[in-house]
Parts: sequence; C-alpha cells; structure tokens
Amino acid sequence: MTRKKCMGSELSVFKGREAKLNLAIFLILALSDPLTVTELQKQVSKQKGLEGTYYASLTKRLRCLVDDDYLKENKASSIAATYQLTNKTLLAIFLDSNSMQEILHKASEQKRAFLLLVLMNAVDNY
Repeated sequence: MTRKKCMGSELSVFKGREAKLNLAIFLILALSDPLTVTELQKQVSKQKGLEGTYYASLTKRLRCLVDDDYLKENKASSIAATYQLTNKTLLAIFLDSNSMQEILHKASEQKRAFLLLVLMNAVDNY
C-alpha cells in the first residue's frame, strides 16, 4: 500500500511513526467497514511493511484513534467491539489527497461560500 506524497498541508494523523499504520487502518475500514480488532489484525498483517504488527500495538493505535475521534468503537453486549470510520477520518483522507488550491480552483462560487460557512462554524473563534 504505497502512499503518494501529501497534496495539502500534512495532517498530524499522517505524520510520525504511526502514520503508516493509521493509513492502513483507515483504508481497510473504508473497504470493509466495520471490523473487529482480530479482523483488522489479519488485514493489517497482509500489508507490505506491516507484517510484524503486534496485536497490542494495533489495539493501542485503535484506542488513540478512537480518543481523537478518527474511529468510532461499537460495543455490542456479547460480541467483540467493532471499529468504523468517522466523518473526521473521511475529511482527513480527502484533505490529504487534495490541495486547498485545487479545491478552491474547481469549486463554484456557491460551493466556496458554503465551504467558508462550514469552516467558520467549525472554529469557535468566529
């Protein structure tokens, strides 16, 4: 799973040592959402460069991603918890693969106004 160079400003979820594992988790869940930790472990271990990923490392990474609202954990009463992507994750993937310049250039004036409104409402300062 080769990752192309970031188009926009690099997001923290795609930086550092855990970036490759984060991206693998996101892409696996995007293709087969939702999954348990065991199912994710099987899929992650098939990825080039992540063959030796320990179960404990994966669960720790999943906890961090849940705490940062990149993943949602669904706990059923008798079944193992499953994980699925949140809108924050989908937005992060989109922003990582598209530059803001490209988005602004391609969007219509109405879509730019809507985007501005959404972004201003997302920030508490305005």
